[in-house]
Amino acid sequence: MYTLFFGAYTVAGKAIFGYLPAAYLPLAIIFTLKHFNSDAWLPVLTVLAILYFVIGIAVRAKEEWSVMLRNSALILGALLSLRALFL
Repeated sequence: MYTLFFGAYTVAGKAIFGYLPAAYLPLAIIFTLKHFNSDAWLPVLTVLAILYFVIGIAVRAKEEWSVMLRNSALILGALLSLRALFL
């Protein structure tokens, strides 16, 4: 729910607010997978990080959005790598 709210708010505002839905979406995915007792968090969140990065590259015309999406992808990828390392 927060992802949708902050996503809509971001589209109306500045790209810097895009970090909020970019952070809430992986959390929503994690809790959804936990609800369904699925252990597929690593491939699902890896695909999400790749999507963030690819979309960030695709929207280079809007530099603020591009930087926000690429940073979100790199942060999510780094957190996934650390979590997978210590499992």
